[in-house]
Amino acid sequence: PELGPEPKRAPRPVRVSFLARGAFLIFTHLAALWVFSSSCDVPTRLKFAALSKEDEMKNYYPAGITVRYTCRPGYENITEMLLVSTCLDNLTWSEAPEFCRSEYLFLLLFCLT
Repeated sequence: PELGPEPKRAPRPVRVSFLARGAFLIFTHLAALWVFSSSCDVPTRLKFAALSKEDEMKNYYPAGITVRYTCRPGYENITEMLLVSTCLDNLTWSEAPEFCRSEYLFLLLFCLT
């Protein structure tokens, strides 16, 4: 008697070799190191101003990104400028001028006169 065609088998899953997986992991770690080494450190902490809540949550600051500050309690904004700092191409932060002044200093000067 004649037997029918041999049943088709499911293809075997492709196994990625240990070496290929290791190379992939090394590549992804190196890529992550490159990305994070091309960003500024955490923005400068200022005594008179705090980072915005949105910018405080970030952990990556590439060149060109701008962060916003708000005056801390007890300080008032003394300028029309935006309270910002920018990550420069050399991966340092632009200088943040003292754009907030202590409200208590004003009160002290007012009381002394």
